[in-house]
Order: sequence, then C-alpha cells, then structure tokens
Amino acid sequence: MRIETDYKNLESELDKIKDEDEVVEIKITNPEKIVLSSTEKKTSQFRISLANLNSKSKIKIDLSPTDLTKAKVIKNSVEAAFINVINLYKIGPLPKNIKNMTNTFSGCIKLEYLDTSNFDTVKDISAMCIYCKNLSSLDFSHFSGVKTADKAFWGTNIKSVD
Repeated sequence: MRIETDYKNLESELDKIKDEDEVVEIKITNPEKIVLSSTEKKTSQFRISLANLNSKSKIKIDLSPTDLTKAKVIKNSVEAAFINVINLYKIGPLPKNIKNMTNTFSGCIKLEYLDTSNFDTVKDISAMCIYCKNLSSLDFSHFSGVKTADKAFWGTNIKSVD
C-alpha cells in the first residue's frame, strides 16, 4: 500500500490503513511542514500520528519515500522524534546538522533500515536505537563526531558494521 498526501491530510489518510500484513509506504508531499523535534513538554504531532498506528500490529511503516531532509528540527535535536513508533520499518535520511539523537528510534521494534548518510554532525546517540530488535546492520561511516553513545544500540541485533 502506498499513501501520498500532504502533511495536513496525513492523519485522515493514516486512518484508512487496515491491519493487514503489509508494508505501508508513506510519501508526504510537503515534508517542510513536519516538525521532528520533541521536547519534555511537547511531543511532535508527526510522532503522535505515526504512534496511533501502533494498535495495527501487522503493518510496517516505510517512510523512505518522504524526503525528511526537509523536515524542521528545533535546536539541532531529534530527541525522541520516533520513540515507540513500533511499526516504523524503514526511514530515509534525516535533516543535516542534527547534534542530538537521544532516544530517536527507541522502541521502534520493527525498524530494519535506517539511512545514516546525514549523521556526520551528530554528537549524542544515547539510547538512539534501544530495543530496535530487528535492526541487524547499520552504516557507521557517518558517525564521525559522536561523543556520547550510552546504550545506543542496546537490545538490537546489529551483527555487521559497515
């Protein structure tokens, strides 16, 4: 199944997804409207929309068709941007100049592919992929500036480092 929609209509398009064994490709046509950052006081609406699909346990969300390099990031942080979006399966590159990725994908148990091509400015990846049990390989060549990585890949099945 493929969904192509603008950000304003994302929620109503997501409501149409049935709980069937399939990959749901999502392309948001105006990704500059997406705010990836979450804070202690406010969770991004984008994450909430995706997490609302958690009850549909058979689907896998593929966000790679969406150009998330154009999404908004507050204070160079995507901390907890996708935390506990359990159906997240695949994601393309994130915006450049991110420094904090703490808990970004924590609890994304179906995550199998993560494009790390824009991770060269990341400093903190603490608990970034904790419990991403289906993540078995990752391209680490772009993690050149990481200073903190406490439990970054705890609970994953990473067996190969590219």
